[in-house]
Amino acid sequence: YFFSPYQFVACLKNFLKEYAKPSSYHVNFRLHDIRDLQNFSLYDLYILDRDCTLQGYHAKTRVPEFEKILKEKSPQSELVSNSSYDELLRIRDILGDIMPVSKLVKINGFTQPFLLRFVNGKLTVLRMDYNNVTDVTRTMSRGDRLYDKITYNFQKPDPKIIKAVITANKITGRIPRNPRILMVGDRYLTDIVAGNLACIETARVKPYKPFTDKPDLIATRYLLDSPIGNIMSRILQPKE
Repeated sequence: YFFSPYQFVACLKNFLKEYAKPSSYHVNFRLHDIRDLQNFSLYDLYILDRDCTLQGYHAKTRVPEFEKILKEKSPQSELVSNSSYDELLRIRDILGDIMPVSKLVKINGFTQPFLLRFVNGKLTVLRMDYNNVTDVTRTMSRGDRLYDKITYNFQKPDPKIIKAVITANKITGRIPRNPRILMVGDRYLTDIVAGNLACIETARVKPYKPFTDKPDLIATRYLLDSPIGNIMSRILQPKE
């Protein structure tokens, strides 16, 4: 299948809300693949997409050609996922030894969002309350298991995800107070827009094995993401 009515309506609503602004598509750098990051040294944090950026869609192994650059940038990198919690666990198993792996969610009974963050394979649950961050790992989880049900998964391009990751890195002292940050991903409508809405720099990577995506994601890439992103980022980009 290609689009369900729900997906079409959701895409339209998101487009009208966030995607109609040319500034949302600003691309600072265009990379052939993730190995081009070897030429970058001025950033305190690289926020990375996974699917078709670091691996094929939901791939179960790392890409050998990318191993060197990932290890080189791992002290300054974090992977941010749109996937389910179960898939986040699989990402942790594949990439969690090389960088933190995160997603932002809402949990039953709470209005504040929670950042679920695997660091060195161990889950940390951070309650994000405006500019306050509280580590509630002991009360919210045991090992990999959450006590309460996830009721909502934040999805890029929502900038709250990026801002939560930046805040978590600041409070742990991993990055300075005024960091320089680069969002790296293959999709305009999620990764690039998310970076711009979070007011950080962006790098668009040529998709790695794009046809490993699900059929609806392949259709979205070539019917919406690439045409709209290329036009908005190259032609309609406002002058700086």
